[in-house]
Amino acid sequence: MLVGNTAHFIDSGMDTGTVIMQSVIPLQAFLDSNDYDSVLDLQIDMLNKLIYILVNDRLEIINGRVHIQGADYARSAIYPYIRTE
Repeated sequence: MLVGNTAHFIDSGMDTGTVIMQSVIPLQAFLDSNDYDSVLDLQIDMLNKLIYILVNDRLEIINGRVHIQGADYARSAIYPYIRTE
């Protein structure tokens, strides 16, 4: 399970606007640290990146979805991490 932050456009609903970007950490890491700041720190970094892409006009909507020019959409992560060695 993951926890984190979501930046999205504001519309007439509650948290229903188009998602721009998200930051996440594993729930267990959050619970183990017992530190809400770990999630807030992710939010600050994400918002700084969001400001950067807005100032540099790198955000566009294509077919109702957000696209950030120059972003790497091919990267992914698998959770939980499994050591194979």
